[in-house]
Amino acid sequence: MAKILGESGRYVSDEAVRQRRRILVTVCVVIALLGLIEGIILSSYIPLGWLAGWGKAAVLLAALIGIWVIDK
Repeated sequence: MAKILGESGRYVSDEAVRQRRRILVTVCVVIALLGLIEGIILSSYIPLGWLAGWGKAAVLLAALIGIWVIDK
C-alpha cells in the first residue's frame, strides 16, 4: 500500500521526485556560480587582449579540454 505524506494524494514517489529536482537545480546553480568565479579569477591572471582571435580560441579550446579531462 502506498504511504501518504502530509496532504491527501501526495505519495512518497512524488516527494522524492520533487526533492531530486530541487537538488539538481541547486547543483546547477552552484556549478554556474563557481564557473563564473573561476572565469573572473582566470581573466585577471591571463591577459588575452594581445592575442589574435585564433589565439583566444586556442586558449578556450585548451581550457575546455582540460575541464573535460579533469571531469573524466
